[in-house]
Amino acid sequence: QYKGEGANGRIVHFQAGPDFDAVVGDASHAYGDRLTRFRRYVAYLKPDVFLVLDDLEAPDPATFDWLAHSYGEITIAGRDVHIRKPKAGLLMRALWPTDASWHLERTPPDSNGERLFKHLALRPAEKARSVPFLVALFVSPLDGAGVPVEVEENGERMLVSVQRGEETVALEFDLAQRTVER
Repeated sequence: QYKGEGANGRIVHFQAGPDFDAVVGDASHAYGDRLTRFRRYVAYLKPDVFLVLDDLEAPDPATFDWLAHSYGEITIAGRDVHIRKPKAGLLMRALWPTDASWHLERTPPDSNGERLFKHLALRPAEKARSVPFLVALFVSPLDGAGVPVEVEENGERMLVSVQRGEETVALEFDLAQRTVER
């Protein structure tokens, strides 16, 4: 990431409620001329489900990676990644793009020559000029299964349905309006 006066991000949408919070941030300027758009949408379905959508665009076709870092034990199982530590767990499920796959890699050495923790890269199959990444995060799923999530792309909208017991929670990520609605 670039640093400097023009590299500031900003919050463009925020809402909070008793069972649902959402925020949209724009970090496009943090990447200089490497990206023309980087907006992150985070929806929190209380108490234990997060949906993270990164809307990315580059000036030319590029290889995009959605990264996650952890010191925990990491297991990849298809579109799911389990991260386990002694007292906590996280299940990450890749929802979009559908052709993306997880890769477990070592972080390059830092400026002192020390290796840091491992990182996960969610990588689409082909280069593209733009890509939306959508990942569900299930906090401490004891059974490791998470809950069913359905996704439909509809132009500038990502429609997401999350099954919570008997209830289906429907969310709309509107990329044009930069909002998340329940």
